[in-house]
Amino acid sequence: MADEHTVTTCLVSFAQHNGFVNLQINNGPLHHRDVLSAGKIFFAPDVQLVDARVTFGSDGGPEDKPFDMVVLFDRGLHGTKECPYLALKLIDKEKIINLGREDYMNVMKSVEYVIARIQPADNETTECMATREDSG
Repeated sequence: MADEHTVTTCLVSFAQHNGFVNLQINNGPLHHRDVLSAGKIFFAPDVQLVDARVTFGSDGGPEDKPFDMVVLFDRGLHGTKECPYLALKLIDKEKIINLGREDYMNVMKSVEYVIARIQPADNETTECMATREDSG
């Protein structure tokens, strides 16, 4: 489709479907609801999908820029072994770009951060938007 493009993301799950996956997203300005809607294909139909953003700083290299890792997850399953996590790489706060093998460790750091910092759904006082500054 002309109004969509494909980006490579990473699905972290204890299920068979796991690893780098392609995701169709809309061209043009990035809207939060569009990202959540596109990501739903990797989750159960009745998912309560939320996201967290983990910010990584530049390592200082000439081609290196800060980026955010956006992690989508099922609010109801979060904190259980059944919960999948879908990571997307975001630069300039609005452009989703392909993840590559070199990003895998940052994906894992981001998912671990979300698991450690965001309480499971049974805690009503939980804030769902976690932010972490990391230098790499």
